[in-house]
Order: sequence, then structure tokens, then C-alpha cells
Amino acid sequence: ACVFNYPTYLRLPKPEEGKEDHRKAMILHITLENDALGELLSVYKYIKEQETGLDVPIINLTKEERVEASKYVSDYFNARGFSFRIEQFAAGDFDYSQLFATIEGYEELGYEVHLVTLDYMGKMSTRGCVEGPHGKNIQDLYQRVQNFMLRKKIAFLTAHQLSTEAKALERNGEEILVKAVCELGYYAGCRTVDNEIDMEIHQHKVIIGGKHYLMWQRGKHRKPGNPTLS
Repeated sequence: ACVFNYPTYLRLPKPEEGKEDHRKAMILHITLENDALGELLSVYKYIKEQETGLDVPIINLTKEERVEASKYVSDYFNARGFSFRIEQFAAGDFDYSQLFATIEGYEELGYEVHLVTLDYMGKMSTRGCVEGPHGKNIQDLYQRVQNFMLRKKIAFLTAHQLSTEAKALERNGEEILVKAVCELGYYAGCRTVDNEIDMEIHQHKVIIGGKHYLMWQRGKHRKPGNPTLS
């Protein structure tokens, strides 16, 4: 996001002419699955390798090297007008109210949060969500988060595992799984997650001729101006 974009503020007012611009844009990454330091080093590895074209090891780094990597990532984002933060929470305990409070906490510090990535919503608690059959609590969680992000004009990205139906297709020999499951709602735990999302991209790793490939397929895309057909 920060490689190809510079901040365009949507909520913080532009300062008066002649006054210094103190607005701060933020990209926030929340992990429920991995260690925050490991996530930071992965970002460092990606950025550094894109710039140098060389392999950048991140295993068994010294304390000084980890500090240097952290500063490198911070400087990289800052040079493009963004602040970057990683937050780590316990899977299964982190709920939507904590997610909202985390974002609003940064807003109180003067930041405008532009992008939130969450690894991943399937590990969040559904505490406070509407209970019901067929994963109603999961759909309600997605609806609450989608409404919050839409109101704040925040781009939100998360992953969700595919369901057992999708795995059955793979076991039965479906070679292009991403096309086969596209827009069928094959989400783990809830078939109606796609009612709440604005865009879905299916991803699947395959082995063809002994080589590994990533397949991608765009599904639902609630583009501005799309006609509603009856």
C-alpha cells in the first residue's frame, strides 16, 4: 500500500494556508497468529529484497540487527508519508470492540488510519455478536467490522480459510480450485460471509509438473457504480 500510494486524507481537515501540516496517516497491521517481531522482520525482508534483489536472512538476528531492521521499516514508511504499527493480540480473546478501540486509540493520538490488515478474522472472538445457526455469529462479526471501516473510510484486509466443501473439490481432482469456488460462499464456518464483504480474492497453492504456483481469482467486487439487477 505504501509502495504505490501516498496519503490522501479523507477525514482530517487540511491545515490553513501557511500553517504546518501535522496530519499523520497510519497503516496498522494486527496479528492474532504470529509474533509481532516476526511480522516486522517479514516486512523488513520483503522491502529489503525488493530494493536489493538479494536474499535477506532474518533468522538469529542480534538485538542490534533487530533494532536496525525496525528503524529501516519505520523510515521506509515515513518517507512515503505513512506511520506503520504492528499490534499483537491473543487469538480467541480479541473481539470487535477491542479492534475498534485500538483504531480509535490511534485516532485520539492524531492519526488517520488508512489501512488495517488483520491476520486473521477467523481467529477473532465473536463475543457480543448475534448468535444463530449456520455461522450467524461470524457473519455478524463481519457485518460489524465492515460497517465500522466503511464509516471511518478505512481499507480493511483479512484472510479467511475455505470450507470443507472446497477441500473436497480439491481432493476430487479439481485443478483450478480458485475458479471452481469463485462466488460460491465456500468460507469456513459460515456460507454467508460474502454478504458482508466488498471484494474477495481467492488464493490457492498448486503443484504442476513439480513446480509450485500461486493461483488467484477475483470473485465478488462491489465496485462503485455497479448496476443492481432485479
